[in-house]
Amino acid sequence: MRPSATNSKLGLGEACPILVGFCKPYRFAIWGVLVLGVVSACLEGIGLGLMVPVLQNLTGEGPVRTGNALLDSLSRPFEGVAVERRVAVMMLVLVGVSVFRGGAVYGQTLLSEWVRLKLMRGLRARVYDQMLKVGYQYIARHRAGDLWNHLTEETNRTSQVVTSLMQQASLIFVAAVGLILILAISSTLTILAIVLMGVLSLLLRVLVKKAEAAGEAISETNAKHISTGLEGLAGMREVRLFGQEAGEMKRFDSAVDAVNRATLRNHVYTCLVPPLSEIFTMVIFAASFLVATRLFEAEAVVPMFLTFLLVLYRLMPRVTQFNSCRIAISSRLQSVRNVLDLLSPEGKPFIVGGNRRFPGLDEDLRFESVSFRYEDTSPYVLRDVELSIRAGESTALVGESGAGKSTLVDLIPRFYDPTRGDILADGTSIKTFDLTSWRAAVGVVSQDTFVFNSTVLENIAYGCPDADLEAVEDAVERANARAFIEDLPEGFNTMVGDRGVRLSGGQRQRLSIARAILKDPQILILDEATSALDTASERLVQEAIEEISRERTVVVIAHRLSTIVNADQIIVLEKGQIVERGAHKDLIALDGSYCRFHRLQFESQNSIA
Repeated sequence: MRPSATNSKLGLGEACPILVGFCKPYRFAIWGVLVLGVVSACLEGIGLGLMVPVLQNLTGEGPVRTGNALLDSLSRPFEGVAVERRVAVMMLVLVGVSVFRGGAVYGQTLLSEWVRLKLMRGLRARVYDQMLKVGYQYIARHRAGDLWNHLTEETNRTSQVVTSLMQQASLIFVAAVGLILILAISSTLTILAIVLMGVLSLLLRVLVKKAEAAGEAISETNAKHISTGLEGLAGMREVRLFGQEAGEMKRFDSAVDAVNRATLRNHVYTCLVPPLSEIFTMVIFAASFLVATRLFEAEAVVPMFLTFLLVLYRLMPRVTQFNSCRIAISSRLQSVRNVLDLLSPEGKPFIVGGNRRFPGLDEDLRFESVSFRYEDTSPYVLRDVELSIRAGESTALVGESGAGKSTLVDLIPRFYDPTRGDILADGTSIKTFDLTSWRAAVGVVSQDTFVFNSTVLENIAYGCPDADLEAVEDAVERANARAFIEDLPEGFNTMVGDRGVRLSGGQRQRLSIARAILKDPQILILDEATSALDTASERLVQEAIEEISRERTVVVIAHRLSTIVNADQIIVLEKGQIVERGAHKDLIALDGSYCRFHRLQFESQNSIA
């Protein structure tokens, strides 16, 4: 599922003010780009304007008054120069102007790229920050490839839109200076050129629409091909186990081919701009030539007309660049929409923390009429749960798969908030506590332990970066992890691989327990932490769990009922509702659901024995 598209119809006009807001930290650099663009345009105008007196002097007749104050003013400074040296001096001035203009263009290009990179970094930071803050259900219901595409490719394309807009602004300055010059030479020829360029612009509107549609396809196919690649890498064991290498290669190749087709379709439209512009340039030249001889006096026609053509020749590539920017912006407009959609809070769940620091749990953690569902249209996973988890005691959750056990414990660290009802810590809603202090009091050890592609030490100290080595070693000792860590090639400095692939399941679990011990949480959640382990690993992990559970409030989801017989209370869930609660002996005596689970599990174990 792709991220929601609340801005799916957003046009460039509506997007520009938002992009300007993103660019605010770099406004001085952007002003620098624009100022250098003005300087470059003026210097180019001076250089082109000097061609009139240069061409006039090349005839050997000296400057001829054109009657235009602007053009005549350009030749006036050279009237005092000897005729035999006048052209040489003019050419030296032209070279000097070109050198300064080259410096301005270089500075403008370099500064523009600096702005683009800074903006891309800023956008990626905003997008990633949004992903970290948005409710977990938003992340869970979207493909990782879509989110990764938004974080990387779409932010890059959005920053390129800003670069194109800055380039367009600079081109407008150049075009303005060029128009002033050709207007000074001939308003008639200028109007003719503008009309023909307007016709070109109208023709390109069709390409703009086509490029926008192609850009949407590029964004969609990019996300799909990234998702396909990530899924294949994440499921590499299953791919090889089921012999699906060829199938995955075919699926990935198909996704890449779709990206290529969309990109090629976009290039079909963008590549039409230069040849169309060249055709119209020649049409303008031909029309200007036919009109020019009727407009200029004989003595002025050659230098004036040649200057007009030279200015127009320099101006037309800028028009081509401007139109290419139009097409490029249109093809990337969907990327802008995607980034703005992800950054918009509309339609996204957010877990909002309070402003009170959590003081600690003294009495109980209480669920009051808690109901929960993942989406507004989905069925309830929990219904009217009333539960008191007493401080310093252990509470076990039992039930069939899908009964709501994991969902219930996910509400404690506020991965989700209840749809109805509330959770109270010593009579105070946990929503009033700031998220950092509340989550610092909650530790989780689950069956699906996530290990970062980093060192053993960094994984254990994750969340406690300031912990000293002595505290880490103590946590390792209590987690029964010292022996296997010492056997690793580089001990604490051993890289564990992506998702801890270089460690066994039991080693990853003990690493997770050491991490929890170092965090020293007041409330500990154990989500079937030993369900996927062999007997030897389970014994070591169970010993570590017993160590960490001392003098804490423990909530455990039990897979093996033998591990919870000593729990202070056992809660039995069925279809999201509590159907039984009590101590082990009381529930056995009740001869209900718990007794049935217990009987089935131990009968199964006895039959295997």
